[in-house]
Amino acid sequence: MRGSRFILQIVLSVFLLFLLAPVIVLYGNSLVYIPWLTGFSSSTRHLDLFINSIRLGSAVTLMSLFVGLPAAFLLYKTDMPYKRFFKSLLLLTLAVPPYMAAISWTNLLGGGIMGFWGASFVLSLLLYPLVVFIVGRSMSQIDVGVEESAVMAKNNLSILRKIVFPLSTPSILFSALIVFMLSFSDFGVSSFLGFNSYSVDVYSRLSAFYDVESAAFYSIPLVFVSFGLFLLFLLVGGEGRYSFEGSGVNTKKIMLGKLKLPSTLYLFFMSLIAFVVPVFSLFETSLFLNGGFKGVENYLWVFDTASSAIYNSVIFALSASVFSMLTGFFVVYAFYKRKLTYCFIELMYAICFLVPGSIVGLSLVLFWNKLSPEIYGTSAILVLGYIVKHMIFSLKASFLGFEMVEKGVFESAELKAHSWFHKMKSIYVPLISKNIFLGFLLTFIFCIRELETSLIVYPPGSTTLPISIFILYHDGPPGLVSALSITLLATMFFSLYLLKKTAEAFLSFNSTKYIY
Repeated sequence: MRGSRFILQIVLSVFLLFLLAPVIVLYGNSLVYIPWLTGFSSSTRHLDLFINSIRLGSAVTLMSLFVGLPAAFLLYKTDMPYKRFFKSLLLLTLAVPPYMAAISWTNLLGGGIMGFWGASFVLSLLLYPLVVFIVGRSMSQIDVGVEESAVMAKNNLSILRKIVFPLSTPSILFSALIVFMLSFSDFGVSSFLGFNSYSVDVYSRLSAFYDVESAAFYSIPLVFVSFGLFLLFLLVGGEGRYSFEGSGVNTKKIMLGKLKLPSTLYLFFMSLIAFVVPVFSLFETSLFLNGGFKGVENYLWVFDTASSAIYNSVIFALSASVFSMLTGFFVVYAFYKRKLTYCFIELMYAICFLVPGSIVGLSLVLFWNKLSPEIYGTSAILVLGYIVKHMIFSLKASFLGFEMVEKGVFESAELKAHSWFHKMKSIYVPLISKNIFLGFLLTFIFCIRELETSLIVYPPGSTTLPISIFILYHDGPPGLVSALSITLLATMFFSLYLLKKTAEAFLSFNSTKYIY
């Protein structure tokens, strides 16, 4: 028992010092600036930028719901064919970095995609899969008995109107909140498409003028908006207060009949413009340079000049994902029964995920530049930035794993005379291994494509592929930019394939099937 407490104390000490402290310091500084908010409201320019971000978040949310809700219904509540194929395309769409989609559509449409509506269009295509998966999963949990007892002998439209969507309201609100915050705090698409958002202005203050104090001050509204929306969602009800009174195993499937063909065409069209067209456009552009066909020459240039960036991207993302996976599991294990403490920790990292990466980078700058300049000047600061920004995936995945296992199993494990290490190896980890690996995969995807946090904190010699793309985009030919983008996608998908195969060999499960 002493050994287990010692291990947990080490893990929690590292967690508090390296990960949670910068976040608390940033929010503490924000509270100091509250009396100065009148200065923000009196600044017409910054108020206009803030309204721009609100407009962008609102437009993307409405468009994502408009497209995503029908898709969720078709994929999770009907006899739609090729479901696995369409879900795979949705997952691939989520994996595409936003700035890469912006580059692709710029190659296709030129200046016509620039500005507010262009940014809204691109972000909606990238974020509507979140609505599909979040709302669709809740729809799939509605037990057939609930539907049939409620509508008696009425038609499928009554089931949809009176049962499916009302019971899915919490998940619809939750997906709308996530989409709004991700688009509200967007930097990549807004920056690449020339839309003046609040996040772009905060980054400009840090990068162009290195005005840390001003950037910290003007980042406060983004922090408070994130915090306020989460509190609002909790007051509305959150996810935990709604029960569908069933496991979803016997969920009712609605027959589409004559609507099957147009429904399939709808999903195919959305997949085409959200993933296939942008990726194909990038690949086509990557084969040309200065109007001439170059074939693989652009890719040879990438491997010759950006090989270190490829290596850094994989190693940094892998390091952050492994650290997040281990730390997230032990933190949940330590605080699982202390719901209030765990909710506070999860809230901190949920906000870190939703606010712009420049704010996360700013918190690390303010904290580590004073505490330990040695860490601040190394690639460790970049890995720490990834962990702080995307820690929420490992925390949430491990927590849901503990929630899914009956409490009696863990309680009986604690009563056994086995050592702590044996209980971890034989009981806890095997029972929630799927969740742990899912959190690891999600963390890896978002870390390897992370741009804004990287731009703020990366030291010399730690350039990653997203940073290379951002730098080259502003003064390089489209062919080389597209080749770098395709290389990033290929690196991401190949790494995920190797990780999935490795996990299947050791854990004996199909991760893709589990995600669905």
